[in-house]
Amino acid sequence: MAQAQKQVHIIEPLERFVNRINLIGCYARVSSDSEDQLNSYNNQVDFYESYVNSLENSKLVKIYTDEGITGTRMDKRDGFLQMIEDCRKGLINRVITKSISRFARNITETLSVVRELKSIGVSVYFMTEKIDTAKMGSEMMLAVYAACAEIESKAISNAQKWAFRTRAKEGRYNQPKLPYGYQRIDGEVKVIEEAKIVEDIFNKYVNKDFSVTKLVDYLNKHYFKKKKWSQSTVSSMLKNERYCGDMLLQKRYSPDVFPYKLVTNKGELAQYYVYDVFPKIIDRELFEKANEKLVNNKLKFNKNQTDGNREYLLTSKIKCEHCGGTFKRRVLRNKEYWSCSNHVTSAKKCEVKMIGTDEIEDAFLKIFYKLKENIHVLEAYKKHIVNFTTNDDDKCELDLVNRELKKVTSSINTLVRYYQKDLISLEDYKKKHNELLVDKSVFEMQKCKLNEKIYQRFEVIQTQIIIECLESVKEITALDEEIFNTLVDSIEVGTLDIQFIMKNDLKLKVERKQF
Repeated sequence: MAQAQKQVHIIEPLERFVNRINLIGCYARVSSDSEDQLNSYNNQVDFYESYVNSLENSKLVKIYTDEGITGTRMDKRDGFLQMIEDCRKGLINRVITKSISRFARNITETLSVVRELKSIGVSVYFMTEKIDTAKMGSEMMLAVYAACAEIESKAISNAQKWAFRTRAKEGRYNQPKLPYGYQRIDGEVKVIEEAKIVEDIFNKYVNKDFSVTKLVDYLNKHYFKKKKWSQSTVSSMLKNERYCGDMLLQKRYSPDVFPYKLVTNKGELAQYYVYDVFPKIIDRELFEKANEKLVNNKLKFNKNQTDGNREYLLTSKIKCEHCGGTFKRRVLRNKEYWSCSNHVTSAKKCEVKMIGTDEIEDAFLKIFYKLKENIHVLEAYKKHIVNFTTNDDDKCELDLVNRELKKVTSSINTLVRYYQKDLISLEDYKKKHNELLVDKSVFEMQKCKLNEKIYQRFEVIQTQIIIECLESVKEITALDEEIFNTLVDSIEVGTLDIQFIMKNDLKLKVERKQF
């Protein structure tokens, strides 16, 4: 018996999806405020306008821009953040940008944003790489390009730092933000009307013996329309050597850690003091007198502090094992002791007796040499930390990546054999080989990041620092401040023992002297 023909009713797609209009938002960014880069920015805006107008079923909603803002940190780019917010609101459903390096400068940020946009129906088209997330079946290629953009960003940062330091060695000014009292006119730094206020500040501080506090009150009373004055602002101005025509270069620097934030140079890198290379507002003699007064006032303040407030090597480092109280410094018969604050108040509150600095020093030397003779134990401890602190997710992910790497490597070897036996054409071989190399690169990158995550745990890093310290120091005969602070986090003193809590949380005990 013949089967009855099935009836099929075709439900046509809704017209609004068939003829969907692409609501396009374009993103343009340049990484510097220089004139050439601003030209580049203007060119990008002109290009996007003409490009979108040439597309079918497309409407340009807005061009989002960030001028002179770093691409290594998303939170610094207001235009970028506004674009993402408009995507969430449904104002645009497609983003077009020149390249991944313009979009983001690290793989985590790139993939995170693309995945979120994809989940709400917004596609991204990277013109240079010809990557369209609306057509992508895999994120592998995007991940590789994003990794390259991250490396490129670091290379650019390093090149800029090299150029900065080269100019600094030559004594050339390279700070874009000028001190108060200066303005850049036609490319040259000029002294402006506000310089009179700068002169007034130095004269009042040195010749009229104003304090910084009194100066702030005076400035906010007489020059409140010019700016908001504070103690930190005035102190910084009094210390600024540019006012007397000199420059100290590389006061801050950007470390090789992503994202690249400026930090104060506390001796990590060379600084360059250059004389008579900046338009002066005051003479050097007045500047030096102002700074001499600043230093003397600071010394006078420190001298007036009581011994209880003064910092010593062991201040706030020693805790009581019995009651948890902090040990305070005392001097009896010209000898330095440390005593539990509760024991000093009442022996009934705490039974732990005071301990001499010399006894703590002897105990530390025992610990130091005990560790130095057993560095292999520290190496084992570090390995144990890695195994113990690595969570199951990290372990599973690392195992998975290793398995995938093994599969890809095996596939590459198999592919080579097939080609050698003429089982596949050269064209197919090249295509497949390139795909496998992309996969391998991504997995290797993931493995590297996982290992970095695992081995960058605080205790592991601190253990390695302790090992390096022990290996670099041959011998010590006293309580060396630098070595002590490198190895020891705190000390607990009890009735019978002194316990050293090391920087890596390792706890080591030494028996107290009994009298």
